Amino acid sequence: MEYPTRNNVYYQIIFYYVPWLTAIVLIFSLSNQPATNLPQVENIYLDKVAHIAEYFILGICTLRVFSLWVVSPRSLHSSRKGFLYLSLFLFVILFGFGDELHQTFVEGRIFDLIDLTMDGLGVLLVIIFHTQIAHRKIGTYFM
Repeated sequence: MEYPTRNNVYYQIIFYYVPWLTAIVLIFSLSNQPATNLPQVENIYLDKVAHIAEYFILGICTLRVFSLWVVSPRSLHSSRKGFLYLSLFLFVILFGFGDELHQTFVEGRIFDLIDLTMDGLGVLLVIIFHTQIAHRKIGTYFM
């Protein structure tokens, strides 16, 4: 029996695209909840940590999908890595901006620049962790 590989389309759909789209839909659906439906958080920092965690997960999923398009798994040339990281950061930040903008149309929700900053911090952590893993040649866990 032959096991599916990274180059197999079905493997890519199941292990790369489905988690990515699930993260996107989950973040969007959470942002679509009116403020009255959300639990009241007494600690404001918990909300910020949640934003970092959400966008860290989205960053990992996006990195995996973008790595299919940009970087060969066998070669991580610095120019391609730079393009990958820039694309990753821009995509996630633009998604976060769109998500915050979308919240202005939801009852009781507002555009919060601090939330957008926490979203950016989440994706920056992905980039930092990935560069450390690639630099130490531990492996390409995220890819």
